[in-house]
Amino acid sequence: DYFVPPIRAPLNVRNPVSFYDLVDPQLRDAYYETDALIDHLISHQNTAPFVSKNLIQHFGISNPSPRFVESVATAFKTGEYTFNGVTFGDGKLSDLKATVAAILLDREATSTVLDADPAYGGIREPVIKVLAFMRAMGYTPTSHDRNIYPKFDGMYSKVGQMAHESPDQFSFFLHDYQPPGQFAQSKLSTPPSQVLTLSTTISAVEGFFSMVRNGLTWIGGGFGGRVFPYNGYPSAGDFSQSVGYLSYVPDGATISEKVAHIADLLTSGRMSSDVLAQIVASFDAGASDEMKIMVAQQLIATSPEFHTTNLVNRDGSPREPTPIPPRTADPYQAIVVLLLRGGFDSFNVLAPHSTCSLYRSFRNNRELLVLQPDEMLSITNDDPDQPCETFSVNSAIPIMKEMYDNGHGLFMANIGHLAKPVTKGNWFTETKTHLFSHTTMERECQLVDAFQEDGWSTGVLGRMLDVHQRNGLSVVANGISGKGPIVEGNPSLGRTVDVIPARGINTLSRVSLDTNNDGLSAIEPMMEYLNQDTSMNSGLFANFWAQNLIDTINRTEYLSALYTSTSLQYPHLFTGSVGEKLGVVSKMIIKNEERSVNRDVFFLDMGGYDGHGLSKEILQGNLPVLNRGLTAFYREMTYQNMLDKITFVVMSEFGRTITPNTSYGSDHAWGGNAFVFGGQVKGGQILGPYPKSFDNTDETNIGRGRLIPSISWESMWYGIANWYGISKFEEMNVVLPNNGNFGCQLFTDKDMYTVGNNTISGCNDRAVNLKMSMFLKEPRYLTGLEQKRICKAAIAAVAKNANVTSRCIVVDQKIIVSYDYNRRLTTVNGTRFLQTTDPTYEVEGTVSMDYQEDSTNQTGSEYIENVEAFTADMSQELTGICTDGTSTCETSGNTLDLVAQVNLFEADVSDSPSFAPSFSSRPSALPSVMPSVAPSRTPSVSPSDVPSNIPSKSSQPSSEPTKEPSAEPSVSQVPSGSPTKSYQPSDHPSVSPSE
Repeated sequence: DYFVPPIRAPLNVRNPVSFYDLVDPQLRDAYYETDALIDHLISHQNTAPFVSKNLIQHFGISNPSPRFVESVATAFKTGEYTFNGVTFGDGKLSDLKATVAAILLDREATSTVLDADPAYGGIREPVIKVLAFMRAMGYTPTSHDRNIYPKFDGMYSKVGQMAHESPDQFSFFLHDYQPPGQFAQSKLSTPPSQVLTLSTTISAVEGFFSMVRNGLTWIGGGFGGRVFPYNGYPSAGDFSQSVGYLSYVPDGATISEKVAHIADLLTSGRMSSDVLAQIVASFDAGASDEMKIMVAQQLIATSPEFHTTNLVNRDGSPREPTPIPPRTADPYQAIVVLLLRGGFDSFNVLAPHSTCSLYRSFRNNRELLVLQPDEMLSITNDDPDQPCETFSVNSAIPIMKEMYDNGHGLFMANIGHLAKPVTKGNWFTETKTHLFSHTTMERECQLVDAFQEDGWSTGVLGRMLDVHQRNGLSVVANGISGKGPIVEGNPSLGRTVDVIPARGINTLSRVSLDTNNDGLSAIEPMMEYLNQDTSMNSGLFANFWAQNLIDTINRTEYLSALYTSTSLQYPHLFTGSVGEKLGVVSKMIIKNEERSVNRDVFFLDMGGYDGHGLSKEILQGNLPVLNRGLTAFYREMTYQNMLDKITFVVMSEFGRTITPNTSYGSDHAWGGNAFVFGGQVKGGQILGPYPKSFDNTDETNIGRGRLIPSISWESMWYGIANWYGISKFEEMNVVLPNNGNFGCQLFTDKDMYTVGNNTISGCNDRAVNLKMSMFLKEPRYLTGLEQKRICKAAIAAVAKNANVTSRCIVVDQKIIVSYDYNRRLTTVNGTRFLQTTDPTYEVEGTVSMDYQEDSTNQTGSEYIENVEAFTADMSQELTGICTDGTSTCETSGNTLDLVAQVNLFEADVSDSPSFAPSFSSRPSALPSVMPSVAPSRTPSVSPSDVPSNIPSKSSQPSSEPTKEPSAEPSVSQVPSGSPTKSYQPSDHPSVSPSE
């Protein structure tokens, strides 16, 4: 009766059940565990509402109400949905029949009253628009339609979406994407607008024009594939070079009725009779009905009624293009980022030279992937902290050696994504991201915001532009043949990304229906009418499309004129995939004044580096293409005297394993090398610790040559941001929200540029480690954000109480669970049993703090080493409870709900030697390693616990004998009060007789 199990609450299992036995693995268990994992994920409380909201959005309602989402989520979970007495679904979890019925039959999806709500509806998805257009207008295959021919080609680049071409598992656009301006300010989402760019907007409209005129073909910017060789431009209605055409013949006795019928099919009746009358009135009176129908189809394909599910109320005013901000007197600067997608094998680009002792470890671990001596171009290194005096650059990319030797290029060694500095012992616990995943690490290297603290998923370059835009500068974000998160800024600022194809500026054109000449001018007035300004009660999504179209047409025509009028000095060098893109970048940089820009950022990429098989061959094949592009750009910028105005970064999402796999390739790793060049770059150096060994025993190697990055992306971008004109503390925290988590392990423009002079506040070689101990309410590690808040509290306390600037990192932590084994006999419901008290959870950690104070003022050291005061202040900052027991004291906003009590926050002086003498009221726990430079002013209060390695010299005799013999005989200037006992004969006669 005394050992009845204690009464307890039900246990919650955080992780899915594991069936797989690593000792005796069975295929059956793999199936069971896979099923268990799927069941665990699909049963999660967030799954049903998340899936339901995404499906509702794909059906055209971008901002469903919470009630609508809850209704669909309930159908998803229960597997049933009842409407007018009819039940859909079989009652099983995630039944799609019930889920789809709940979406389509809900009052929010069927009510026509909601059409009057400006926020109702959404922008239609690109592929849905194309397929709906083809279906409504009677797409009919020609005799050339074969399964071996592609019906569509390049749709992802043309319209931003295509079946089976999703760029990643997050689909083509984010479900909560809020475009800049009105939507971001009102917190409304419009996911498909994320793929609306200068390029996709023009390409989509041109594709509809081409389909109406010549069917599904590639001619005239069409959506079709290149099935036929070009045989001249076919006339309107000639479908001989297409795989299908639009065969629909609308009902109606008059052309007005036929146009109205077409509009009903394409816009679901949203186009008003007044607008239809204007379309009919714009027709050429002498044209045939077939030509008029084609014109109507083309015009409606440009209208907001077609591209959105909003009602449109035009106010009769022409829509003005968004004005370009004026350029200020601030000098022009540009940052260009080239992302090498797939995982760049950068340790075969910057490698130890064969004359360096490190090469042996490199060769032994790389095996067949090793860079051979005859594939090396040597570069010198003057940093004694690096493991080699001579490194090598891959001979397939000699331009990097040239820029390095010219003092224009530098390498960032073993750089990568980090949330904080980590070691072999804690990297797994302290790194909360999907390491080695292409998609995740691409986002991490572009966002450079480990904890997503800005709340918008903005990129590091986008945030730089945000700072300058708020300061009144004219800024532009550019993407060449696409865009990445790195150039996305805060959407509330209303700035979009200009996406420019590698072939140049894509402008809207239309081959007229009666000739082969450009016929856009014939319908342009009607296009402007369809997309004119709207009233306040008009649909927001319709307004967004109309403004986007007008801005795109205006901006592309303007940029095209500048682009075509710009001549390059070395146009023949800009070849290959990288060269073509950098040719566009070069022209945009050269025309910066005409474009009225103070600050540019450019993003471009090159794929093909994911070498799981034959990785060395893949690398050696890609490097010449990269070399040609970089060489052309370097030569052009030098000739144009623009090299001082640019910083160019060559980077990849991660490195590759040092050791090869069984397919003669290498796999996804972590740290890699980046290259930075520019006219003002302090070149000829390697920043960041290069690995001292490539063996598994190295402190950075976590297995198979996956290296923990020695430096973070923040380390590089900090200095680049300085050069770009960002140095204020508050602005740097916007650009690099996590820079404080790296203490002083950052490079400034003083380190990276010949013109730099910035330093990091709080870093002047004063450092101390702090022992941290606090009680928690549950057994777990502190999260990254909690660690940051602890450091912010410490920085605030030091600033407030000692007027000292500092930087702080939680270096390490461990959990201690303590139990009270004094069990007590208790009775519950007549049953007696032994009851244990709840355990206590304590986290012990090490906090590294750098702080800045002058040598004559020790207030920082004195405050930090005052254990009682510092601990009390930290407890107040973290718990919000004052030292007197009240809870009304002011804090710096760093309180932590999980912290019950801070019981220690003390400076560990003995473990953290200072570069300046320390002043402490407490003796050290350990003896000094070296004797004091100067004698102590006062004698020790108590004898040392450990004998001294060096004999001390005293002017007075000891009052009592020492406990341990001296390593050497002591020399006294006064005779002892009692005789000494020696095992060696004395050099002088005794003063008194021996015993």
